[in-house]
Amino acid sequence: MENYTVIPKIAVHPDRIVFYKSYVGNRSRLRRSTEFNPPPTEHKHEGNVSQKASRKITKAITYLVECSKVKSFASDKYKKVFPFRIAFITLTLPSKQIHTDKEIMKSIFHQFLVQAKVKWKVSRYVWRSERQKNGNIHFHILVDRFVPWSELRDTWNNCTEKLGYISAYRNEMRRFHNGGFKCRQELLQNWSYKKQLIAYHSGVANDWSSPNSTDVHAVKQIQNIKAYVCKYMLKSSQSDANIARLWGCSYELSRAKGAVMALDSYVSTAIERIRFLFHPKEFSKEHFSVMFIDCVHLARAGLESLFEPFQAYMLETFNHNVNVAVSVACK
Repeated sequence: MENYTVIPKIAVHPDRIVFYKSYVGNRSRLRRSTEFNPPPTEHKHEGNVSQKASRKITKAITYLVECSKVKSFASDKYKKVFPFRIAFITLTLPSKQIHTDKEIMKSIFHQFLVQAKVKWKVSRYVWRSERQKNGNIHFHILVDRFVPWSELRDTWNNCTEKLGYISAYRNEMRRFHNGGFKCRQELLQNWSYKKQLIAYHSGVANDWSSPNSTDVHAVKQIQNIKAYVCKYMLKSSQSDANIARLWGCSYELSRAKGAVMALDSYVSTAIERIRFLFHPKEFSKEHFSVMFIDCVHLARAGLESLFEPFQAYMLETFNHNVNVAVSVACK
């Protein structure tokens, strides 16, 4: 016996509006039975990000970029001050991986995320794992904070030493340079003799305790930040098939639902005005449809019925005030 009401709803996100149906009341559970929906076979990503995961990653990155304030950092290399909103962090193991991916994530990577929250106030992030050519797992992280490269390296290296990776690196370097400095001929194309020599003297000075296992750089001079980082984080790699988990994000980003409202006549009028003014791209699936429209255009067009609930949602959920002028300048 079914007794329910169908309510058309929308969810307003920073870069799109999602249309779907909400059901209130009792619905038949027959469609959820094992007879009609047998248990899925074991899921294996094969190194490729699924369409569902792609949507989740894109949403998390979209909210990360939207909530990130414009900051600046002084570059010692270029002697200039650059504006940025998010930063890329890359973390690699100092020596050959001898533990499972799950052990690396549990004992090293998750511990690093805890320390990043304490040291640099990193509360919003999106990460992606990949397999290097040498077989080691490594991680890319998007954060909305400035992270000093020296502190980053020290913190990550200290985490890796929990499983002995700094000690293994030290022993490897001592064996390789047992008779003094040796140049790695296979690396000369990307790592000059002079730079290898400098790295050798630095390694000897700190007893091979600070390997170059990290990288961090700000995303700057990119017209569309979200498109750039989404393309980077969603790429597939043929060597990722055995990695237990390909990506993740902070809890706050994973729970982002957007500004939800009923699709009444007032809201429908605003939607039709969007179609008339902007001719946005749209696509439909079986259970939902999407209209791609930037939230700043809602404010510009005076569509308060859509923009004001979205702004209220961002303030309540992320403590973020949508600044239309800044958003336009940085996208």
